[in-house]
Amino acid sequence: MANKHIALALLVAPLLSLIAWFAVGHINREQAAPAIAGQAYVLIAASNCRWPSGQCDLENNDFRVTISADSDTSLLLTSRHALDGVVVSSTSGTEADAQQPISLVREDHTGHRWRWHRAPQTLGGSPIRLVAQVAGTQFYGETGTAFLVDSESTRR
Repeated sequence: MANKHIALALLVAPLLSLIAWFAVGHINREQAAPAIAGQAYVLIAASNCRWPSGQCDLENNDFRVTISADSDTSLLLTSRHALDGVVVSSTSGTEADAQQPISLVREDHTGHRWRWHRAPQTLGGSPIRLVAQVAGTQFYGETGTAFLVDSESTRR
């Protein structure tokens, strides 16, 4: 009978330790603070930005913007939050090659959809930098253009 108890203890102990590990992490985790007007916060590129997924999510806590190729002539930026303005630029990798920032065109009256009238093919793999403003708070980020699906490669 003692061997069964030892075998059961060897199975249950690792499970209990994993539950305790995650419970302590959940209790002691850092709580996200609300964005403060006048401050700037970095947007982190999600994993779908690194492969030809057709869209790229940039996020910081619950704030998220999505960039996608809407057509052969423009890129579309969407957000769950109503944005006051969005400025983008593309670079060739060095500060000297950075283009002048361009304000995106608001697509709807709510500020959730913005359009960049630039063909995705003309980016040539250069990173995209953007700054989005919401109620006096700026969110900025940079991402590569690997997420843009090449229409020539998808036809083959």
